[in-house]
Amino acid sequence: MSSLRDLVNKLSIGESGELLVLSFDIGTTQSGAALAYVAPEAKGSRAPAVLEKLPGQTPGKAKIPSVLLYDKKGNCYEKWGSQVYNLDRKEREALKSGELIKSEWFKLYIDPERRHNTKAFVSEKSKELPPGKTGFDVWGDLLGKLSVAAKQAAREEWAITWIPELEQRQKVRYIVTIPVAWQKDPATMMALRKQALRVGLITADTASALSFCSESEASALHCRNDVFLVIDAGGGTVDFTSYRINKTEPLELEEIGADSKVCLYNGSTYVDQSFQEVLTSHLEQEYPLTKASDKHIDKAKHIFATLRKPEFTSKKKVTGFWDISENEDDFDDGGIEVPWDLMESAFKPHVDLIVDTASAIAQGDRPKYIFCSGGFGDSAYLREQLELIKGDIQIVQPEQTASSSGSKAVTLGACLYGLRSWVQKRITSKCIGCNTYHKVAPYDTLDDEEKEHIMTRWGNQYVENNFTVIIGHNQTVDHKNYYSRHLIKKLVYPIETPTTEHQFKVLESTSAETPRWCDEKATPQIGSFKYFIPKDAPHEIEVTPDGTRLINYFFEIRVYCGETELRAAVYSDGEILGKSAYLEGPADLIDD
Repeated sequence: MSSLRDLVNKLSIGESGELLVLSFDIGTTQSGAALAYVAPEAKGSRAPAVLEKLPGQTPGKAKIPSVLLYDKKGNCYEKWGSQVYNLDRKEREALKSGELIKSEWFKLYIDPERRHNTKAFVSEKSKELPPGKTGFDVWGDLLGKLSVAAKQAAREEWAITWIPELEQRQKVRYIVTIPVAWQKDPATMMALRKQALRVGLITADTASALSFCSESEASALHCRNDVFLVIDAGGGTVDFTSYRINKTEPLELEEIGADSKVCLYNGSTYVDQSFQEVLTSHLEQEYPLTKASDKHIDKAKHIFATLRKPEFTSKKKVTGFWDISENEDDFDDGGIEVPWDLMESAFKPHVDLIVDTASAIAQGDRPKYIFCSGGFGDSAYLREQLELIKGDIQIVQPEQTASSSGSKAVTLGACLYGLRSWVQKRITSKCIGCNTYHKVAPYDTLDDEEKEHIMTRWGNQYVENNFTVIIGHNQTVDHKNYYSRHLIKKLVYPIETPTTEHQFKVLESTSAETPRWCDEKATPQIGSFKYFIPKDAPHEIEVTPDGTRLINYFFEIRVYCGETELRAAVYSDGEILGKSAYLEGPADLIDD
């Protein structure tokens, strides 16, 4: 593949080639940002690069701790990221007294499958949400901090001082990475978009400047071969997606294997939790004369998470001796012995599940490579266990340096995604459709289920509540193509107003078997939008058996899902009657 500089130069053709891309990877424990600038030769392009001098960032590190501070009124404090670990005395006292509240791991409150089960991962105050805040709110606040810092870096470090002008000319793209599980839930996507509006990253007029990219897809841009499996292992989620490379110049990828799109909740933070559990039991058994305090446990967890977990390996079974108390009467002169087996028992339940899942996917998709990304994707122990999978599969990890880690792969990949979307084909995880009804002809023979859905109107019988498929379950969809249904809207004639307003509701089904009927549980609404039918739109007049005159308007519903977000539009005779670039999701989630 060409270098990143070559890629940017190819895109820098004429004045129309100007584009600034800022990408943001908000992780459970670490976050980052990257920048690329495509420009006419006179202005000078900038190859994609991760920003490493942001406020809240440890110098030389590609990532920023995903940590914020709030006051008791819910206002986000000025210090964030690594700055939270370098507070002055007054701030430390405020944090201790509760005047300031630390918030981390907030991303886990957004995951659709875990949103209502916080007890599964909350064990410390800082892991709880600040009063009056949702996970979406805290996520949005961190996005705001990152975006302001990234724009400042673009001006000061990269000398790109004309960002407002670029935004006005719609020459800026913002890419935000998300786990695969979020991508499957349009309501979650809409709630994230609302946060981007709230913090000022986009406006209603510039909404199209923001795109979401799955973390596994961002990682995929760093692996080049026929078929490969991406395992994006972060702090909270572990995403699996298989890809096939269809072209190399320009690069085009295709998602393959519906069963390979998996999301597990077994990231590195869950390893930390498991370590806390086994350590607590270990201390009770081995050091019965000392009662371990929360401070002791926290010190041991910090040593494990920052020093031992990143380098943990099955090739060097070293027992650790850690000082966790300043009191020499505690434990063994203030220290504890932590056997290698104990540390492995914290890894094992999570890594075993990751390996078993990867092995099952590999049997079907037969990848040549398994590419690991994300902070946990750097783990030597994870790689060693993945290497035990049967078959000629090479395990690939990015170089583990401060500026070339698995976590950086996602941030940089998202920036490349903003320059050009490589994935041309995807697999739908759900069946997308709508609610329709159809007229019963005199010669039709109805089955028992159809008879239960009969309604009589205008002297005709209709079968109602049909689930009409627009995009099938596990269907491969093209990046640019739309999928449609031709429908009819029946209204009583005559129409008095120039236009009539209607609401189109998009439904989904996750069942492997396509449902026949619409039901709130089986086919829930995932979004809706308004459309307007002009009085003179193409139509036919129908006279019904009871003498009612109906006007039948012919229209087409088109749904686009080749990108991360679902889009839809209603057409009639080539004219757009209504559309939603981003579907309006259920109000109860968006308005939390």
